[in-house]
Amino acid sequence: MKRLFIALAAAVFFLPCAAKAHATNWHLAVEPLFGMKWGQIDEYVFLKDSDYSNDKLSELNWEIKPLFYLGVRVSGGWRGIEVSTSFTGAIPARTGITYDSDWQNIQYKNTGDYQYKTNYSESDNELDSNITWSINGGYTFAPVSFFSIKPFVGFDYDHIAFTAYDGNYWYGASASNHLYAYDDTEAEHRETGTFSGKVLGYERQSYFVWLGLSMAFFFPYNLSCTLGAQVAPYLYTFSTDTHYLTNSTEYVDIVEGYFSAFKAFSSICYACTKRFSVCLNGEFFYMKTLRGDDYTKTANASSYTLSTYVDGGAGASFFDLAVSCKFRIF
Repeated sequence: MKRLFIALAAAVFFLPCAAKAHATNWHLAVEPLFGMKWGQIDEYVFLKDSDYSNDKLSELNWEIKPLFYLGVRVSGGWRGIEVSTSFTGAIPARTGITYDSDWQNIQYKNTGDYQYKTNYSESDNELDSNITWSINGGYTFAPVSFFSIKPFVGFDYDHIAFTAYDGNYWYGASASNHLYAYDDTEAEHRETGTFSGKVLGYERQSYFVWLGLSMAFFFPYNLSCTLGAQVAPYLYTFSTDTHYLTNSTEYVDIVEGYFSAFKAFSSICYACTKRFSVCLNGEFFYMKTLRGDDYTKTANASSYTLSTYVDGGAGASFFDLAVSCKFRIF
C-alpha cells in the first residue's frame, strides 16, 4: 500500500510536468490560405548558330494578371526543429493576354540592320491549372525573446498550364532576303488577321531545391513579422508547347540552372488568441532566362526529335499575396 501511494503521488506530481514539457517542446499548426499571383511565365526560342549578337528567335509571354488560388500549410516540430509543407491549387480562369513575338530575320545572313520584330500576335490567355507543393525544414535560433532566426532547406514542385484562344496577328511580308517589320508603315509590307479557337497551349513542370534564411520579430500587442529570402542551388523545368494551328505540332524544352531562381518573402501576423492567428503574406519570385534542349514532334509522330537548329528557353517572375488563418493545435 505504501508503494502504491508513493507511485500515485509521483504520477500526480510528474504527469502535469510531462504534459507541460510536451506542450512546450512540440508544436503543430494548420494554416488554410487564399491568395493571388501577378506576373508572367516566359517562353523562348534561341538560334543555336547566329551571325548576330541577339540570337532570340521567338518569345512568348503568358500573363498571370491575376491568378487566384486556395491552399493549406501544415507546420510542426520539436523545440527549434521545424518542418512545414504546403499545397495550393489555382482557380481556372482567364489570366490576361498571351503575347507571341518573332525575330525571323536573324536566320538570314547579311541582312544588315533588319533585326527588328517581324511577327507579333495577341490572344486571350486562359489558365487551365496551377498546382504547387513545397516542403522545407530548418532550425530556429532564438537568442532573445523578441527575435529569432532560422536557416532552412526546401523543395518546390510547380505545375502550370495555359491555353491561348482567338486573337489578332500582325506579320511582316517577305522581301528578297528578309521579312518586313510587323508594324511596317506600308500596308503591302505586312499582313494582319484574326485567330479563332485554340491557338497555343503551354504546360510547364518545375522542380526547385532551395537554401534560405528567415528572421522573425515579435512586437507588443500580439504582432509578429517575418522576413526572409531563399535561392535555388538547382532547378529543372520541363515545358511542352503545342501549336494548334500547325497540325498540333508539339515542342518540348528542357532547361536546368544553378543559382538561377530567387525568392524574397515576408508576413505580418496578429495573434487573436494563443491558438489562432491571422496573417498577411507576401512573396516575390524571379527565375532568370535559362536555355536548354528543344525537341519537336508532329501529332502523328511517336517520338520527339532533338533540334540541332534552336535551343529552348524558360523564365518567370511574379508577386504573390495571400491571407491565411493559422490554427495552433499544440
